[in-house]
Amino acid sequence: MASQAGGGSQELEGDFPPNPFREGGAVDADEFYDHPLGDGGGGTDASSGQDSFVPNVHDASFAAQASLQGSIQPPAPPAQPPQEPQTRWQMLMGCMSMENLRSYFDVDTSDVRKRIIGSVTYVNSPGGFRYHVLGVNAPALVETESPSASNTTQTKKVPGPDLYGPFWVTLTLVFLVAVTSNMSLFLHSDSKSEIEYDISHLIRATSIFFFYTFGLPGMLFLTLKCGAVQGLGFVELVALYGYSLVPFFPATFLCLMPWAIVHWIALGISTTLSGMLILRNVSGPILESDPSPAHTKAGPILMFIVGIHVIFYFVLKFTFYHHRKF
Repeated sequence: MASQAGGGSQELEGDFPPNPFREGGAVDADEFYDHPLGDGGGGTDASSGQDSFVPNVHDASFAAQASLQGSIQPPAPPAQPPQEPQTRWQMLMGCMSMENLRSYFDVDTSDVRKRIIGSVTYVNSPGGFRYHVLGVNAPALVETESPSASNTTQTKKVPGPDLYGPFWVTLTLVFLVAVTSNMSLFLHSDSKSEIEYDISHLIRATSIFFFYTFGLPGMLFLTLKCGAVQGLGFVELVALYGYSLVPFFPATFLCLMPWAIVHWIALGISTTLSGMLILRNVSGPILESDPSPAHTKAGPILMFIVGIHVIFYFVLKFTFYHHRKF
């Protein structure tokens, strides 16, 4: 058994190289390392007196790869192509996108009600409707008293000029004028059996009032741009012209009375209030842009606004409330 064990150990020792760290099997250190420990690559550092161990690295490619790891940078993002300048059509389509139009319809019922009331209460206030009702040049948030506790405040967003209110004010007035003009024709006709509802009144009212609300502000906006007048935007002008139609609501019912003088007075007062609201809110920026004493630039623009309202007054009277017997 011993001989067999001894023979097995001899076979194992013959199969594997001797371990240099076992007792009796030590080898010279210079044979284990590439160079003697006393050389500059290892051993005792003459300057510090400490032993330093330098491993044997035979693979030169590994050393080169390790040296390059610190210099490897992540790939740079692809260069973006230069953006081409937008054409006027692309800019117009961008302004008409849903994202831009959404902010002009972000009003609730209370906001529209305040603006309808403000179109009458601020009719003679210079810039009052723009600043206090439409919130032009107003801070985005204002502090208001909380309804639950008087000593606390809450912030509320101040909506700017909107398109929601002017659209519904104009549409409501279209139906009021179409209905009351046919009713006036029926009440003041001698032959009741021959009276029929005139659908053309609805078509004419739609064309006239929507042109007043959206067409005239567009013409005025282009005129102001040509005259280098700043501070009045297109949406702001639409809001002014749209809410300026509010005084015509009671005038449509007064035009049902059987006296022509009442029609002239009712429509005249409504047109005057509407024109005053617009003039008192646009005259400030227009006059500020024309510092000359004679106002050679602001005068024609203001006369244009007044002249349009005079024409509008006669169009309403002779298109919807003019009867032969009067």
